[in-house]
Amino acid sequence: MIVSVNKDVALFRTPFNATHDLVQKFRGVDNDTIYYNSPVDFMEAGLIDNSKWDYWHVDIPFNYSNDEATPFTVNNCCIGANHAETCGVSVYSQTHDKTFADIGSIWVDEANVKFTLLMVRDEELQFVSENVGENDNRYVFVKKITGDLTYIENGCNTSPIKVEKQHLSYMSRSNRYLQKKIFVCKNGEWSALFGSAECDLAEIREDYYIINPATVAKDLASKRPQGGYTKNVDLAYFGSPMIKLNLVYRIMPDGAILVFFDSERLMPVQVEHYFGVMFQEKLDIYGGGSYRIIPKTKPIDCEEGVFDFTKPVALYGKPYPKSKKITKEYFANPDFPPDRIIDMYKNKDGEYKLGFACGFLPLYDCAPETRKDNLTYAVSLKFTRKAYPAAASGDITKLKGIGYKKFFAMNDENPVYAVTCEGKTYIYVHFINEGKATLPIDSRVTLIEKGENLDWYQDCSSLTVSGKQTYAVFVKE
Repeated sequence: MIVSVNKDVALFRTPFNATHDLVQKFRGVDNDTIYYNSPVDFMEAGLIDNSKWDYWHVDIPFNYSNDEATPFTVNNCCIGANHAETCGVSVYSQTHDKTFADIGSIWVDEANVKFTLLMVRDEELQFVSENVGENDNRYVFVKKITGDLTYIENGCNTSPIKVEKQHLSYMSRSNRYLQKKIFVCKNGEWSALFGSAECDLAEIREDYYIINPATVAKDLASKRPQGGYTKNVDLAYFGSPMIKLNLVYRIMPDGAILVFFDSERLMPVQVEHYFGVMFQEKLDIYGGGSYRIIPKTKPIDCEEGVFDFTKPVALYGKPYPKSKKITKEYFANPDFPPDRIIDMYKNKDGEYKLGFACGFLPLYDCAPETRKDNLTYAVSLKFTRKAYPAAASGDITKLKGIGYKKFFAMNDENPVYAVTCEGKTYIYVHFINEGKATLPIDSRVTLIEKGENLDWYQDCSSLTVSGKQTYAVFVKE
């Protein structure tokens, strides 16, 4: 494996097949701005001829992404990862005289709602209203300023603010970072990465607090120095942490990305769900279309039609659910909730060439027996074709799990792939119609999950699985 960093982008190159290597890139590894959350985020993937050393480009691009870092939903709003609370009100006022010294000042609109000035950017001022919810844990914000603003306290320039235009905006940032760093492992020894390295394993380690937005304005005002602030400040360093999130992105020698997540709620806010891992639609690079399956589901009835995701559903060119959650009524087996999504890509001759799998390993809180008790739905489907498997969708206090993303080559219509983690290899076999797969195996496997109409046996060198419209999951210790 080759790892290299250029500014805030980290590149990981691993073998893929006899002729090509897989290149995967993350952004945000060394980027710190007060205006955006800038989390570690999957960015790009593709193949490069394995004889080439200019690995910062790819010969066959698989995808370009801009939002695969996974947020929480708190009090009905996405927060964390790339998201902040959409409660900022950005005001355009050509005649205002406000400066950085006025940040933290308090104003009132013509509906008698108080607003705190958060940021000054030329003719644009950003405000947040007082919390009109129950308390800081059940916060609600007023998202529109009525009329103009009149000064109350805590500023330098006190003339009224004429609100010429306004729009909602993120109250950035919401993420207070504790760590963002890359480590590499060579011959069993871990060390911090500097520049580039050849290694056996690599990890991006990211830890941060998600700040309660209802506590930011009060803290900003109370900490205002004498004479006021001298520049726009990082809002992530004001207010109280409400969630702590520890993340590790481990890049494996076969190119699989493991996402270790360990979160804790620090305040009794309402946490509706945490995705844990998600992905954007990849490019139709082979020209034959892209298709999606979601094993362990029943046909899903929605406004756009009935969709059976145990068979390939076209992602473009045909109807797709506009907005639908796969709730328990659509679980094929209530004891084994859907935990993976597989996209497959055909060439122009109709042959499947590439697969991409995203899901959760059956470990910690994502083990089926634990996860089924923490779910109101398992997957959220959107018209964007972005994939949102939910690690948990109830009110969460602590959550620990391991997600994965993996590209793999396909030789027929039945996706088969393996993910190795913590000394175990999980083997996933799916038969869309009728099929048979023979896999080389050097030790005994255990069947941990299967659908109907499936047979399997193992000899000293191989695992043979056959079935019709079914699936199986094995583990090799």
